Amino acid sequence: MKKIILYLFVILSFSSCEKIIDMDIPDEGRKVVINSIFCDSAQLVVSLHQSRHILDDDQFNVITGAVVKVIYENGTAEILTENGTTGYYQSASTARLRGSYQIEVTSGGEITSAATKIPVAISVVSVDTNSYESEGDPMFSMDVQFDDPEGEKNYYMLGITRPPWYGSGMSDNYRIFINSMDPSVQIDYGGYLIFSDELFNGRSKKLTVEMSKYEFGNDTDSLDVTIELRSLSYDAYMFYLTSSAQLNQGAYSFNEPVQVYNNIENGYGIFGGYSFFVRLLRVPSYNKVPR
Repeated sequence: MKKIILYLFVILSFSSCEKIIDMDIPDEGRKVVINSIFCDSAQLVVSLHQSRHILDDDQFNVITGAVVKVIYENGTAEILTENGTTGYYQSASTARLRGSYQIEVTSGGEITSAATKIPVAISVVSVDTNSYESEGDPMFSMDVQFDDPEGEKNYYMLGITRPPWYGSGMSDNYRIFINSMDPSVQIDYGGYLIFSDELFNGRSKKLTVEMSKYEFGNDTDSLDVTIELRSLSYDAYMFYLTSSAQLNQGAYSFNEPVQVYNNIENGYGIFGGYSFFVRLLRVPSYNKVPR
């Protein structure tokens, strides 16, 4: 009987401590959200939609009928063409100038703007390869070397792709999963390694990346992999870092939330640029690599 009374007392104690808190989260209205990370060899495509309140359950509303103007470093300007009612706006040309960019979006009587740049592409000077085993698994490494410009901060993204396997039904190149123990590498974002030149500013850099030989498949004697070194604007770099941190923290609700980088004036989103250098490298397929 005493145990039952004690049990009821504990339950009543906890239930009496419960308090319902009504949170009054202010609604400051809807803002324009601009999303565009563009390169120097493709159309500039901008996605526009409205922000929403944190308690809204509705989908994001795309913005149609906006005037989207892009101003290039040489002073010329272009009005982007709206693609139907999708909320996407695109440039007429696929060739992009390197240098600074400004965007101005006029919608609902409000002007939303941002500025960024497309940096100069950095060439891959050399690639050295090596085959080895790690805990019984066949591995392959590449030493990717490039020269970092001095006197400026630079931000990079490195990725490696291969053609699709025969009979896989895939049409696009397959991104190879790569890893690096280099202290410069900060995150892996969608198969790309992201890093800055903070530890090697103005010097030649050799970045070692590792991958499983199984990534090369065995449907051919050899295949050409594509090594892509992207030069990021600061804005694109910060967006990748912070959005990755937010995604990684999403499962831990008690952690302090990560604020995703935003460079939009009078709105939200990201406007960033990048250039890239590609180098082809022929590697043997898995069953042809010495083990």
